[in-house]
Amino acid sequence: MDKHIEKISKHIKAFWPDSEISIIKSERDHVGPLLSVRSKTCNGLEQLARSLDHIIVEIGESGGMHLLVIPLAPENTAPRRLS
Repeated sequence: MDKHIEKISKHIKAFWPDSEISIIKSERDHVGPLLSVRSKTCNGLEQLARSLDHIIVEIGESGGMHLLVIPLAPENTAPRRLS
């Protein structure tokens, strides 16, 4: 597993220990792997969203929660200086 993806997965598991995380390979070359996260609870979703430099899409699901986490490449999340 990619170190970046592994770090994100551990972070998500800290919020939702009961969550199931699957890695989905994108069909596009310029898009990295996506994380499919399923959990029975959605407590702390806002806190998780604020703590990650990633795009999070919530997919409604009865009896739980399903998230799609779209990691941004580390080089795209570094602070940039405008000249």
